Amino acid sequence: METFFERYGGSYRWEGEYRIPNLTLPDEPEYEIGIWGQRRLDYLKKHRKGFYAVLCTSGKSAEHLHEIDVAAIRRRIEANRHKREPTPHVAPLYHSEY
Repeated sequence: METFFERYGGSYRWEGEYRIPNLTLPDEPEYEIGIWGQRRLDYLKKHRKGFYAVLCTSGKSAEHLHEIDVAAIRRRIEANRHKREPTPHVAPLYHSEY
């Protein structure tokens, strides 16, 4: 009897008396993960375990962490650029001409 899993291309291997499905995770491209990606990973592991499991099994965890890292770096660059811009001169509220 063919199982639902076998009908859609799955296969099994025998280990003793048990049939174990041959499962593999999808290939995940290599990304460099910086400090903000590592912090996000730590947060997901501790507080969002379900989302972390979905990312890992779908093969998108490295991509997600890389996107978080890139977004954080861009925000930091943008914030630093605003700090360097001179603030416009604001006239004092009260003029004292004595």
